[in-house]
Amino acid sequence: MRFRFFTLILVLVSLTACDRFIHSNGSKPPGVIIAKTKEFECLKAWPGQLKSYFQDDLDSEQTAKLFTCVDGALGTFEKFAKGRTAGQFSSDELQEFLNRYMLKESEISTAFMVQLMNLKVLFLGGSSGLMSAEELRRSHQLISLLSTQAQSLRGHWKMLLFDADPAAVNFKDIEATKQLVLSTVTTLIDFSKIESSNYSWVDFRSLLDDSEAFMGAAGLMSNLEKWMPFTDSVRELFLGQALDLSKKAGWQESGRWTVEVYAGSAKVFYGTRHANWSSATSWTNFIDFADLALQLLNSSPQYNKNQVLHVSDMDRVVEEVVKLDLLPVALTAPIMKDLYKHFFAILKQGESMTGAGSVDWTTIKEFDSDMMGNLMMEYRVWKFAELQIVSNFSKDEAVPLRTVILHAGTVDAGALVTKWNLDLVDQERLLRSWTDWKGILNTRHPLTFVSGTHLVIPANPLTVTADVSSLTILNSLRTFVRMVEMGYGLKQHPSDDLWDGVMRQGQAISWEKDFEAFGRAIHFLDPRQNDSAQRFYGDSGYFAFSANGATARTSQQMLELIALMISGGKVVADQMMKSLEADHCLTQMRDPSFNEPMADQKCFERSLYFHVEELFANLPGLLQDIRNTRMSRGQLIQELEIIAHDATKPAGYIEYGEIRTMATVLHYLEALMAVFDTNHDEYLDQAEVTAAYPRFKQIVASVSPMGDHMTEDAFLYLVYRGKKPVVTGWKSGASAAGDFGVFVGEKLYGLGKVPRIQLLKVLAVLKQSTDAQNMVATGKRSATLPPP
Repeated sequence: MRFRFFTLILVLVSLTACDRFIHSNGSKPPGVIIAKTKEFECLKAWPGQLKSYFQDDLDSEQTAKLFTCVDGALGTFEKFAKGRTAGQFSSDELQEFLNRYMLKESEISTAFMVQLMNLKVLFLGGSSGLMSAEELRRSHQLISLLSTQAQSLRGHWKMLLFDADPAAVNFKDIEATKQLVLSTVTTLIDFSKIESSNYSWVDFRSLLDDSEAFMGAAGLMSNLEKWMPFTDSVRELFLGQALDLSKKAGWQESGRWTVEVYAGSAKVFYGTRHANWSSATSWTNFIDFADLALQLLNSSPQYNKNQVLHVSDMDRVVEEVVKLDLLPVALTAPIMKDLYKHFFAILKQGESMTGAGSVDWTTIKEFDSDMMGNLMMEYRVWKFAELQIVSNFSKDEAVPLRTVILHAGTVDAGALVTKWNLDLVDQERLLRSWTDWKGILNTRHPLTFVSGTHLVIPANPLTVTADVSSLTILNSLRTFVRMVEMGYGLKQHPSDDLWDGVMRQGQAISWEKDFEAFGRAIHFLDPRQNDSAQRFYGDSGYFAFSANGATARTSQQMLELIALMISGGKVVADQMMKSLEADHCLTQMRDPSFNEPMADQKCFERSLYFHVEELFANLPGLLQDIRNTRMSRGQLIQELEIIAHDATKPAGYIEYGEIRTMATVLHYLEALMAVFDTNHDEYLDQAEVTAAYPRFKQIVASVSPMGDHMTEDAFLYLVYRGKKPVVTGWKSGASAAGDFGVFVGEKLYGLGKVPRIQLLKVLAVLKQSTDAQNMVATGKRSATLPPP
């Protein structure tokens, strides 16, 4: 970054003003006069004081003395020293002089001296081989200038060196510091003779690499140093060769961009990584940051020049991001590169919605204007709803969901959209997205989150309260589903919008294939399975709140199932692992798929028994059953272990994959109860069970000995008896026999009510049946519930 010129100039000046040469007993080189004077005494403490300055430990007076000391020493040097040629010093003379009389502990290498002289040319002019008397005199002006800039940046260096307490830094602090740094960069470039210097970024990098050790302040610049390659890669991506660096205007623009990128990096480091995402303020800051990032992207010289950014340059940025560990999850650079290229292929495809494979991600070499347009629109869709959220819930208080729905209906979206300076087509698309958002809020079973990403599944969702975090999660999940539809959805009618799209099983499989490596890396997909998309497709037809038995999956159904899976299979599952750790249930054995520690089974059962209420506080119906003793904790644990059982793991242990299945299944169960328990008595009567039948017709036919005959009766039998129908001598067209025949007769007189625990038994039966089928068909076991 260009503001680092300030740091390096201090180093350069210190090289010409150190006390060691004054007291040296060595023989003097020809042409050099040595003197002993008090003006050099202050330099003894100078390196330590400089280090203290960068640690924000100097006050204004002490900072000023840093420069008066150097200025006085420089004046003495001018008075008593002269080169072999009058009025100038050659580069090798300076190097010999400094090393012999000043730097007995740390000598200047020839390569380092070259870089120092290049920097001299940058600020003082002349040639890289000589230092003239006039240039020495001009150094006093530079020292005065640096003193002023040092005072303005005093107290900001911990933040700039990424060493400040994140809790004490906010976006306003970063923005204010950015303006100071930008002023320093502008002032130094303006003072410099950069147009005639041929100074390059590579020169600057080389100089900075050596300066820290030379100051005797090991580690002082380490945080700054590690960001240098990242900054370099971002500079190359956005600036490239688009700026004319033979002119000061080009350098000023380069400096401005570098400072903007650096400030953005600071916001990531201090802000987004340490934000309270339950706060409206954090989301407002994030919007400001995203606006800036997209503005910089859209206005970058490299993009403006050709309306493209090169993927090869983006690969460098990704590599540096991974090295800096900026991501909340551990991802390798190859996975990240494939991920963003798949994303670009989706953006390239846009809203054509022709299904997967229209754009080959391996052919993506550039980020172009088509991708930019689609990216900007999707961001606007997210931002438009988000602004309504943060502006109306700025006090960070929870309000009834009913209030949120009513408020969304009163927003004059048309008036707001006209202020966004969009063409009529984009205005219409944005207005349509707001209609979709209102529809998501106003479903029979709206999605509401608490305590992070715990999905609340009560009998009556309108009694639940929502806050900024809850609504933002929902809005972000909506954007995710929109992007999935953009890449893999299909239009049912030519006029369909993104949210009207549907996904069929083939498109779901393509989605899984494209993002398989990423999904496995973040532990969303089980690496032992190759049919996760089929399972997702099937589960969304069975357990999504709005599932209806149709062969295509709507955006709403995908949104609902993803919310259930994240809440159960990730958030609650991880919470269960923490409880097991606290109860000392985790062992040294690790499962081979997720590399998570296995739990001792008996200890797991005890831990879950005592922690059920805190783990599943977002499932109030389930807890009510347990409190009313309609379901014992022991029964619940037993059925969950049957459902989640993985036959490949050692006996006596519970693995992470099983825990994920248990938590997810309970969310699925509560989704079914929320939809079909229409009288909210926490039971399903015969009419309510029958209403659920269309969702499960396909899977019942796949496990019933009668195939697709009498599937409704087979489904009722499965629910009420807790087992598959067993029909002796069944043939197509023959009447039912045995217990199944008796059940069909009983049905005529009414079958009564089914408790929640009975539905868990049904899921266990389906799990065992489909496991057996999968073992026969593929030779592999199934660990999740249930395949289509």
